[in-house]
Amino acid sequence: MVGEYNPKKSNKFLVYRSNSGGFGDRMFGAISTFILAYVNDYQFRIENFKPISFVEVFTSPYRWWEQDWKGIPMKRGRLNIESSYDVYSDIFTTGTIEDHYPNSDCISVYSNQNFIKYIFKNPIYKSKLEKEGITEDNAFQYAINFLFDLEEEYKKNFLYLKHKLLLDSNHLVGVHLRTNWNWGDVPEITDSTVDRFVQAIEMYAQPKSRILLCTDHTPLIEIMKQRLPQYEIKTVKGEPVHLQKNENHELRDILKIVYEIWLLADSDVFIGSYWSNFTRIPVLKSLKKPVLVELEVKENGNDATKYWLKNFNHETYEEEYRLPVNVRGVSKFSPEILNGIK
Repeated sequence: MVGEYNPKKSNKFLVYRSNSGGFGDRMFGAISTFILAYVNDYQFRIENFKPISFVEVFTSPYRWWEQDWKGIPMKRGRLNIESSYDVYSDIFTTGTIEDHYPNSDCISVYSNQNFIKYIFKNPIYKSKLEKEGITEDNAFQYAINFLFDLEEEYKKNFLYLKHKLLLDSNHLVGVHLRTNWNWGDVPEITDSTVDRFVQAIEMYAQPKSRILLCTDHTPLIEIMKQRLPQYEIKTVKGEPVHLQKNENHELRDILKIVYEIWLLADSDVFIGSYWSNFTRIPVLKSLKKPVLVELEVKENGNDATKYWLKNFNHETYEEEYRLPVNVRGVSKFSPEILNGIK
């Protein structure tokens, strides 16, 4: 099992070093890199992020935060898969890391996506993982629960927040509404997409449900409260933060992100934005069926969105985000559909 990870190759390292992308992107890259290290019996490390590293929030039975790989004289290699996965797919699907990097003892991995599915296309890796009860569907869940356990102080805070959310209510609806209106990111969603989130809440909430709303656009909180007066809508205190787009984020900002993801994973119903890796983490952490809404993009959005639309090369938005199904209106799906590259 992953929880008993004790790599045989003490002098071989895979180091996750990417400092780009949001929290969800980096979480996916780190966990995928760990699975790759696991199947190759390599040591796994995460370089400290700037300005706030994962080790400020998380602990683990395995000391992935050690920076010993920096001071040891080793032959070094680099695997940069932040922009293109298909080009590098053979590295995952055939042979082993030693076959592809015979002269490298310490390999730096840069990634902002989930490439676990490529690892399972390798018969060597797949056989090892499945012998230990790890499948393509549950590999992410195994790894995140092993690698990223909240430090005791923050675990107490999380449990307190969860208690407050469930007080006098036995049904929690978690909502992640990613608009991309704040940071000039793509795609900017339309008001009609927001309407579908309202519809989804009305469809799946119970009379005494409490709503946890996580969004990148603070004004939407009051709008949603006005549109859904029959429900008590709660949020985690603090302003929205994106690790790449907000350069001066602090520890409290990271904690807000973590608490939101962990609470969303524990919700009874989760309504998410499939165009964000943030949505994918609570789904794969809990393996509960998410409710997804149909994406509609602003044609008159910011310049980045206009450029994205102009160069849109796929038939559907689902194809753009590599979903194996079409999302129409409001629908509930198997969690496995989010287990892949966005």
